[in-house]
Amino acid sequence: MSESRRSSNGGSRRAAGVRRTPAGKSARSGSAKSGAAKSGAATSGSAKGSSRTARTAGGASAGSKGTSAAAKRPTSRTSVSARHAGAAPKGAAGSRGKNAAATNFLNYPRAGKENPWRWIPSLRLVVGAIALFVLAGLGFSVWLYNDTEVPEPSDFALAQTSRVYFADGETEMGQFSEVNRTELPADEVPDTVKEAVVASEDSSFYENRGVSPRGILRAAVNNLQGGARQGASTITMQYVERYYTGTETSYVGKAKEAIMALKIDQELSKDEILSRYLNTIYFGRGAYGVQEASQAYFDKDASELDEAEAALLVAVIPSPSTYDPANSPEQATQLWDRVITRQVAEGQLTPEEADALEFPETVEPTSENSLGGTNGYLLAQVRNELVSEGFTEDEINTGGFTIVSTIDPAIQENTVQAVENLPDDRPEANRVGTVTMDPDTGAIRGMYGGADYVTQAQNDATQSRMQAGSIFKTFTLIAALEDGYPLDSRWDGNSPKSFRGGWTVKNFNDIDYGRVTLEKATTSSINTAYAEANLEVGPARTRETAVSLGLPEKTPGLTDDAANVLGSAS
Repeated sequence: MSESRRSSNGGSRRAAGVRRTPAGKSARSGSAKSGAAKSGAATSGSAKGSSRTARTAGGASAGSKGTSAAAKRPTSRTSVSARHAGAAPKGAAGSRGKNAAATNFLNYPRAGKENPWRWIPSLRLVVGAIALFVLAGLGFSVWLYNDTEVPEPSDFALAQTSRVYFADGETEMGQFSEVNRTELPADEVPDTVKEAVVASEDSSFYENRGVSPRGILRAAVNNLQGGARQGASTITMQYVERYYTGTETSYVGKAKEAIMALKIDQELSKDEILSRYLNTIYFGRGAYGVQEASQAYFDKDASELDEAEAALLVAVIPSPSTYDPANSPEQATQLWDRVITRQVAEGQLTPEEADALEFPETVEPTSENSLGGTNGYLLAQVRNELVSEGFTEDEINTGGFTIVSTIDPAIQENTVQAVENLPDDRPEANRVGTVTMDPDTGAIRGMYGGADYVTQAQNDATQSRMQAGSIFKTFTLIAALEDGYPLDSRWDGNSPKSFRGGWTVKNFNDIDYGRVTLEKATTSSINTAYAEANLEVGPARTRETAVSLGLPEKTPGLTDDAANVLGSAS
């Protein structure tokens, strides 16, 4: 009976307990169905109703058991309701956690992790960072590729030596240059050099697209491991550096260099790139390009190089001054042997052919000044005439011109020998200048301006301000002959002799010659006889004849005065 009372009272408590459940919507519904508050009595049916209420509220079902069982259930259901009441705040906390995660997408520092693990990036963060880095790199690469244009070649890369020849067109007189380079057409660059440089500098040249990812990776690994620093430049990249950009050290500069190499590889054939590279690089001894290098090391044209000589030229490319056989024969030999070994590895030479090669003999380096000696005056005169024709100094020095002068090599040699054979006891201050001209064209065939242009730049044949002297009698002679005076015509050769206007003339040493022929007056250089002849034909005719034979009209002292026959002009 006590249990029944507890059941009855318990029913009230159960109803109250269910109503107190925070999440008890179903519990309240079940409480309404039970009707326990209306009947006030505990019946089997009401117990069953309570059981249904318990199932709806999430409690354990009591089935059709009696009032006693129903009376014992409220405590359990109340506990379940209490557990649900506690679960709601926990769910709310979970919702707040999700919102927090949403605001911390990278989850760094990592939530729910203890030190030091909360500071170790999650896999999501690592993958995201890598993806972002890759996308940024791709975007930058696309922008840089589109933004990078292949510029015009540098002036230095295009500069070539201008060469001056004597009138025969074969004997070289000298050179004008800022850069000692002679460019060869692609089909004239020898295969021996092409093969050696590919084997030594870029064995993948004919397969790569201007850059070598494998070479870049190899160089990076080697440099990180602390080995001897390696470059990753292909032949195309080296060509870009020498032909367009100059030396680049920044990462952006190197990236642009690589992009230019990619573009140039699409524009030019491999043979054209290789030939331009070999025409541009420095080989030491002041020589740029394979042609000048061949002359500097072997005194021959590039077309005549054999395998051993070609390998030596390629061997010195990394550091020409250091590896020049004249400076470091042992290092040069080692590097030469390395090039030969690489050629064997690439199949360019058989082991037997390589073994048969011997280290080539080179000529001694020369530091001669191209303007040294007597030819310096000729070269300076050629330059002056080119400038007067409208050529700039830069064009002359870098244009790669072939210039043929009017100087006859035989006449020039005879002129120099004649001056050198003058008496040794002549005064030290005595200076000699002479010019030999073609009377038909006025072309200069020989000229002596001094012994050495480097030590004395003044050309005594063209720049010394001295009176012409008796050479002017030649112009009076020509005028007289043209006017009909024969060589046997006679003139007064006594000394002194006075002429109208108070002009008095003396012969050398004041010698009297009497009446002499025009021929005798010429061979003995008789001043008085020629003074008379000049007055006869007219001083203006003498001046006109001198100008017609090439003497500048503005020559100082060149006038129509009667004294012009004695060479007052300077």
